[in-house]
Amino acid sequence: MTWKDRYRPDIIYDNLDSIDLQILKNKGIKGIVLDIDNTISEPGEKKASPGVEQWIRMAANEGFEICVLSNSSQRRVDGFTQNMNIAAIGSANKPSRRSFRKAACKLSLRPDQVAVIGDQLFTDISGGNRAGMYTVLVTPINTNNEWFFIRFKRVLERIIKNSWDK
Repeated sequence: MTWKDRYRPDIIYDNLDSIDLQILKNKGIKGIVLDIDNTISEPGEKKASPGVEQWIRMAANEGFEICVLSNSSQRRVDGFTQNMNIAAIGSANKPSRRSFRKAACKLSLRPDQVAVIGDQLFTDISGGNRAGMYTVLVTPINTNNEWFFIRFKRVLERIIKNSWDK
């Protein structure tokens, strides 16, 4: 895997709502691993953005198993998932392959049956690719409140994204 491929998602969407679940099904995907910050909520929020719980219910009704995987504390992750009846892994140390494989294990699926949905190339996409999962990049919900380190990574992400066109 080249360095460009390590950070290249399989597909890109504007947001969670625009994801075509039928495309995932057609690829043999049975499980979804979701990031929290800037994927299902704004950074630092304690609850999912409006409509996310509904989207998760819809995906579950379509037959997908779902797990939230985040570098945030387990307590924070549990706060997001307590009313959703889905698996949750906090303090994940993404992009560690181990955390993504643990998520697949919680879903009782093989890594190639799982799609990772996230907003960051260096954590969500890289980790998912290295674990052998289908990767979905979504546009961050709001980059205005991100930590300095993440804003710095966004600059590097733009460089990588620009290299894909060449």
